[in-house]
Amino acid sequence: MLTDYTTYESVRAVLGLNSRELPDALLAAEIYGLALDEDHAQISADLVADYAVAVPLTAPAAKNFVRTLRIFSTHSVAFKCVDTLPLLSSKAITDGKAGVYRDGNSPYKETMTKLEAAYSRAKRSLQEAYAIYKGTTLAEATPVNLVGASVLAVDPVTGA
Repeated sequence: MLTDYTTYESVRAVLGLNSRELPDALLAAEIYGLALDEDHAQISADLVADYAVAVPLTAPAAKNFVRTLRIFSTHSVAFKCVDTLPLLSSKAITDGKAGVYRDGNSPYKETMTKLEAAYSRAKRSLQEAYAIYKGTTLAEATPVNLVGASVLAVDPVTGA
């Protein structure tokens, strides 16, 4: 469940929306929880189980792992919502006397770009914190050489 890892308020805070613009009922939709589960599984099949074990622990590595997983989860859910931002937010809000108008697209393009970068940073931080918690090191991507030289077994000119 999504609320095991983040809060609706945290997701709204990352997106800069209020509860009227992004209601709890929308964030409670099953698709956001499933997408978060998928993001967790991409990092490690044991991530969720290890998180449950780490929550009550007081060791610095466990606390850091729990904190970074919560931050990543918040950004993950917000990242899943980002495409619908122009549709979700109110274009005009008035109280009878005063009002505010918000352009539907312009402010969200920058938000989308920043959120994508924050999501990537949070994912990397979680991978590092999880590796430390598990007592391993995060493997760096090693380049693989797919091209190599070979020697012909037979001389194509003489056939020998």
